[in-house]
Amino acid sequence: MIKEKIHKGLITEAIRDLRNMASEYPYEGFNERLNSVEQDFAMMREYMLQGMNDPHRQELFHGIQRTLLDIQYDLSVRKNILDTPLLQPYKRSLINRDLSVDALRMQLSNAADEQSHYEALTRAFFALIASYHWRKSDVKDWVEFLTSPHFRETDSATLISAITLSLLENHSAVKAQCLAEVYVRSTSELVRQRAFTGCILAEGRYYSCDSRSKKMSAVALMACSPDFVQAVKEIHVQMLSCANAINDSKKVRESIMPNIIKNQPFIITTEGIKERPADKGPDGKDAAYDPNADEREERGMEEMEHSVQKMVNMQRKGADVFFEGFSQMKRFPFFYKAINWFLPFYKEHPDIQNSIGSVKNSQFIDRITKRGPFCESDKYSFIIAMSDVIKRVPENIRKMMEDGEVGPIGMFPDSEGSHSASFLRLQYLQDLYRFYSLSSMSRGLYNPFSELDKCNVWLCSLDYISDADKKEMCLFLLKRAPGTQERRTITSILDKFQDKESYDYQFSYGEYALFTKHYNAAIERYNKCLALKPDNIPTLRSLARAYYITGDYEKAASAFDALHTLKPESLSYQLNYAMAMTRAGKGEDVINLLYKLEYENPDNVTVNNTLGWTLMYVHKPEQALSTLQKPVSDKDGKTSRMLNLAYAYIINNNMAEGMKLLHNIPKETRLDSINEDAELLGMYGIGPAEIAILASED
Repeated sequence: MIKEKIHKGLITEAIRDLRNMASEYPYEGFNERLNSVEQDFAMMREYMLQGMNDPHRQELFHGIQRTLLDIQYDLSVRKNILDTPLLQPYKRSLINRDLSVDALRMQLSNAADEQSHYEALTRAFFALIASYHWRKSDVKDWVEFLTSPHFRETDSATLISAITLSLLENHSAVKAQCLAEVYVRSTSELVRQRAFTGCILAEGRYYSCDSRSKKMSAVALMACSPDFVQAVKEIHVQMLSCANAINDSKKVRESIMPNIIKNQPFIITTEGIKERPADKGPDGKDAAYDPNADEREERGMEEMEHSVQKMVNMQRKGADVFFEGFSQMKRFPFFYKAINWFLPFYKEHPDIQNSIGSVKNSQFIDRITKRGPFCESDKYSFIIAMSDVIKRVPENIRKMMEDGEVGPIGMFPDSEGSHSASFLRLQYLQDLYRFYSLSSMSRGLYNPFSELDKCNVWLCSLDYISDADKKEMCLFLLKRAPGTQERRTITSILDKFQDKESYDYQFSYGEYALFTKHYNAAIERYNKCLALKPDNIPTLRSLARAYYITGDYEKAASAFDALHTLKPESLSYQLNYAMAMTRAGKGEDVINLLYKLEYENPDNVTVNNTLGWTLMYVHKPEQALSTLQKPVSDKDGKTSRMLNLAYAYIINNNMAEGMKLLHNIPKETRLDSINEDAELLGMYGIGPAEIAILASED
């Protein structure tokens, strides 16, 4: 590594390696810079060999090192990004063209109109992406500019995206510090959240390979902000939501949109958008003569409202429900320009003036763009698409749109929700995800969504968050049934706990041990937790589960009984207590409790199922079959109920009916369940041979 040679003082070797890199770009000034450094080093060497005393020698040497590091960084920028599809069209104009803040101020200030302003911003955007090494003075100038209230918020947000792209390709501590300072100092939430996102993504990318990662000043600087911890905890979850866009879109397409389309009051025809014609009655007459028409229409509207609400709920939980719908609209010529993927929406954008003019009603545009649940690039897509659709909308529907009676699903009731820090960050992440997923210009660039299982945005922040927050991170990852890489992340988080004797650490460790099937270790940790926090419900719940899995049913029953005492309204704790008692050989002691629960919850399938299962365990097969045959309207737990009913038929010598039910259960579930229930079946003389027959194919 050239950087290591420079840090070790191997100047001659570092210069030779840098010359090899620079040979690919003979006309771009790198050799001249290396010649100057080489001359300085040779002169310093000669003076020392002549025995001359130079009090500034150490200072000069550190200056040579800094210059070589600058050249190394600039060569990496030149090599890594200028030849990518993103910058290839601008390569000639960008070589050796670093843009200063003063030059940018002048260009933007002197812009005569929106078109010239946009062009100046575009030049700055690409110059920043391809910018070479910054000094600390550059950071000061850029922070002043990006946080100034005298310049457009949209300009600052766009240029922050350019710095982010530059950072993700070539890490620079001073550029990261620039974003961190903008996050801390800016009064614009839009600018702050873009700066935070860019900084944490970049620091996260280089966390594992940067030996200085534990002392990253950019993250330490951001940690001074009171909302830093919440932002850190949210961003990884939000990135996972973005990366799940295809699955979310499939769910919307297959289970939600059909009901919405079927019941919406408008239809799209070759002649434009029209009101849906009145339904015909069963006899073919108009709905006006059909006494059930109103009821059908009301039912249809209820179905549509239910589907719309499901979609809204998904969206409010962070699901990117609009990705698939808008992805096709990213083929508009508007998105052939890279900067347009990163520009916050503004009506004056010169590339959408024709579209804005077609829509005409500015109130409609403001309502959609300020209260709609869209990311910025989708707002542009929506307006461009609407400019064509609006021409074919009937006058009465257009009037409804203008009056605010028609709008996209998931509209915020006011503009406040669309300006929250969390939503602005999610918007930006969705914009980034669209760029990296849909734009050919992202080829050759590092995709920050490609290594989410490493959780580096969390790992690079661990030194600056509390043990309680680390516990939240561990529990979140464990709920996702983590793979190998995420398990490594959990162990890394556990290693970072400051107090290894605290409840937060012991519980997190216990949950991880339980997940990895180290049950005795988990039980030990949970008991330590209870010593610190007696009657703690999450701990008792996990301890009961661990005891049950290990077959210590009496202790499991005791834990579930304690949970029921703490939460007497919880039905599940009573049922689990009954199951543990049954497995401990004390099923007769809980039969009356289960009959009481069935009487109080006649339609609860879990209560009915637990009672039937317990009756089989206490050798009351006829009562078990009678119980499990009762009709129960609740359909949850259908597979488990079918399995127990099959067992009940089998132990009552109705083998054919039992086998029929078993073979309605998916093969893998059937095989696993039968093997797990070998003890119960063995109580009725059903051994390995009979189990093999029950598990066999038809």
